[in-house]
Amino acid sequence: MDFFTNRYYKYNRLLFVILGQWPYQNYKTRVFRAIIVFFYFGVALFGQIFKLTKATDFDLIFEILVSFLSNIVCTIRYCNCMVYVNEILKVFEDIKDVWDTTVVKEEIDIVKHYAEEGRMYTLFLIVFSYATLGFVDLASLIPCVLDIVVPLNDTRPRKFLYQAEFFLDTEKYFYPILLHTWITMFFGVTILVATESIFLMYAQHCCSMFKILCYRLEHAFDKNLENTDAENAYYEARERIVYCVKYHTKILEFITNVVSFHELSFFIQFLISVLILSITLVQVKTLLGKYEVLMYLTLTGALLCHGFLFAYPAQKILDHSSLLFENICNGAWYFAPIKAQKLLLLIIKRSMNGTAITAMKILVVSYQSFGTVVKTSLSYFTVLYSFR
Repeated sequence: MDFFTNRYYKYNRLLFVILGQWPYQNYKTRVFRAIIVFFYFGVALFGQIFKLTKATDFDLIFEILVSFLSNIVCTIRYCNCMVYVNEILKVFEDIKDVWDTTVVKEEIDIVKHYAEEGRMYTLFLIVFSYATLGFVDLASLIPCVLDIVVPLNDTRPRKFLYQAEFFLDTEKYFYPILLHTWITMFFGVTILVATESIFLMYAQHCCSMFKILCYRLEHAFDKNLENTDAENAYYEARERIVYCVKYHTKILEFITNVVSFHELSFFIQFLISVLILSITLVQVKTLLGKYEVLMYLTLTGALLCHGFLFAYPAQKILDHSSLLFENICNGAWYFAPIKAQKLLLLIIKRSMNGTAITAMKILVVSYQSFGTVVKTSLSYFTVLYSFR
């Protein structure tokens, strides 16, 4: 448990602790915090469903759907963490094991380098996401501020962060309801940041393992085996290559474990993301010239940023896995006996096409899939806007 309080993983740990999803947390604490999160999302989702059933105007329906679908994504991610808590714990233990068993200075430096990169990505994600949330929160107060600074005969219409049926007098209880929406949005952003940053952490760790394997393959035959008798040269080369094959298998098992508890949520989120981005673009087009457009422009930017950061780790894993073939070719493999060289075929065969993160074995998560989301969203945007 103390291992993840180090400088590289402390932010990931903090986000999961806030949500009550840190695997090493006390069970009662996790349950208590989960109840709080589900309460806020339950109230929001129930109110949005109720309002959707009564909405007849397309603009209102689209406005409700943006936040409703976003809340669905957050709920799916949160439930995914709860259901697969044991699998997540196993992955954390695998990460800790690599740190504990890596003893060569160059390899330790590789692990630290990628962990530091992951820490910086997480920091950027935290700052960007909460700055965006702060901007959206303040935007909801603009009518209240204008009523004080530039008062009109009538009070300006005040809006909440999302449309829902709150079953209360919204004028009388405006600020308590607004606070409730702020807290719900805070939990939503925290869920998004926590799950994306932890996936980044997995990816960075996986890339560090690929880099270590590349390093070992490049230096597996640094010692000139030509001057060693044939039998000893074979056994020495075989030992090094077998070690690399086992390490490669360990990497693939790590990726398989990560994909096993992400692929379903990835696939669902891919479908929902297309709808959210399409509807958000419709709202931007509809509200051009009004101050409300700022919130949807900010949301569009946030969606694109999070979509890219969603694809980036998977693309990085794919790129690093594809480098194995190149590194094998660059190594001094020709010093090894012919029999030992044949063992390299096991790694070459598995690395030629790279290792991809998939969603239900249908969608390969990569920059290309991110481009597909954007392209498809633009197509649906034109269709949805024509219905207005």
